[in-house]
Amino acid sequence: MNTCLAAPRTARQSDIETFGYREQGAMDPYDEIAEIYSERNLHANEAVRAARRHFIARLPDGGRVIDLGCGNGRDLSYFGHKGFQCVGIDSSKKLCSIAAASATTAEVLHLDMRAMKFPNGSFDGAWSSASLHHLKRIELPGVIQKIAELLKHGGVFFASLKRGEGEGFEVDSYTKSKGIYVARYEQEELGEVLSASGFIELEFSVDQQWVSFFATKAREDDIDGS
Repeated sequence: MNTCLAAPRTARQSDIETFGYREQGAMDPYDEIAEIYSERNLHANEAVRAARRHFIARLPDGGRVIDLGCGNGRDLSYFGHKGFQCVGIDSSKKLCSIAAASATTAEVLHLDMRAMKFPNGSFDGAWSSASLHHLKRIELPGVIQKIAELLKHGGVFFASLKRGEGEGFEVDSYTKSKGIYVARYEQEELGEVLSASGFIELEFSVDQQWVSFFATKAREDDIDGS
């Protein structure tokens, strides 16, 4: 049964770090742009809508889904309305509050994905739209491993990340004079990281700006037969 929250639950302070690589406990960069970010991302574009349809088609009815970097709760709300049991996490406290108000059937946690500690096999699906690229490149393999662990065998994982090379602070229309940390990736590098964490059946979609993928956590019979 889904948990209805009027406000996000705060994880232990010791578990929380901010995306911008400021001192621990400092304001998350997205807290400063939460309102305008939410307004501009109120509706999903066709690429995201198609990805959501493909994602839920691969999940069991009423399965458990975690949205990693849930932002304003747009996708979290969609999954909830489709009958899935949802948990959303985000390191921005303000975005968590917005998400909790819009995705009323979901549990929303103020938590950095690098610090998440869910029991192994807790979820049937993990969704991360435009969030993982805020990690430093050196941190990505560890977070992908955490995602593999929290998924059930045969669980599905979707993510979209900025495409390209390099990493560092980038200024965009949201942040203006202040930068948000972005690491860019190509398909080959992501494929290697996913395979190393036990993901199979990799399906990539690449355009000029984004690299997206669906991946499946190896099933028990896949492991036994290896």
